[in-house]
Amino acid sequence: LRAGGALTAGNTVTGRGGAVIEPVAVGTSLGIAGGTGSLQISQATLDRFAGIASLTLGRSDGSGAVDVGNLVLPTTLTLRSSSGTVTFGGTVDSATGFAHGLTVETAALTTFAGSVGGTNALGSLSVAHAAQVDAASVRTSGTQHYAGALTFGADSELHAPALLLDAGLAAGAHDVGLFTNSLGLAGSVSGTGSAGLASFAANGSIALAGAAGTLELSQSLLHQFAGLSLLRIGRADGTAAITASALTLATDTTLHNGSGNVTLGTVAGNGHALAVEAAGTTRFGGAVSGVSTLST
Repeated sequence: LRAGGALTAGNTVTGRGGAVIEPVAVGTSLGIAGGTGSLQISQATLDRFAGIASLTLGRSDGSGAVDVGNLVLPTTLTLRSSSGTVTFGGTVDSATGFAHGLTVETAALTTFAGSVGGTNALGSLSVAHAAQVDAASVRTSGTQHYAGALTFGADSELHAPALLLDAGLAAGAHDVGLFTNSLGLAGSVSGTGSAGLASFAANGSIALAGAAGTLELSQSLLHQFAGLSLLRIGRADGTAAITASALTLATDTTLHNGSGNVTLGTVAGNGHALAVEAAGTTRFGGAVSGVSTLST
């Protein structure tokens, strides 16, 4: 479907396949669900497409910006432009009772200003190039994949069973939390703020530096956070164990757990501080050396 001004659908669209809605002109901007743009597609119009498998909005060769208000995904949704920015100025949720996925395809910046999945988690989220997260949280029941550089403009948390960050993470001065059972992190981690690494669910165990658990964080991955002021590992409501056989601190580190135990082998501090905050039992099975301060 090609449209130039405002698109409305009077009846429900059904079918096993997908639909594409794109502007007639390459440079036309899109306003979706209350966003600003020359081609207007309202939430009511989007909801008419709930009966099809997927919906794509925008042109693959487009240069116009895509601006989104408060969006509820009626089905699996792709937003695309070749060189136009994509801005989610409001909240993004899946339709109630569903976990629809969202894909953003543009070579320009994709920005999330409002919470994503705060009411109903998305099924998945994929961003093809650079993204900025200004939202307090991004929640999906499936994978989050950021293929370009990921920048945080505010304190934020990403919640997903699997997190794929292909081009690093820029935290700035912010506090960033990554809640996942599988963290794939390529590229550098920069910033002066702090980061938290935790399992996706409270009952997931965390294994450090070669140990086995639900969320396994290798020593090399931990070292990628060396430039930050603090690395927090675990969650305050955690019920499973945090374990490590031979751990080397990359920066000041806090291990925190709810009722779960913390079991460590040797710890090499490299001049950094280590704090353990857990209601369960904390055990050190080996030598602790080079730690500036140790608190339990």
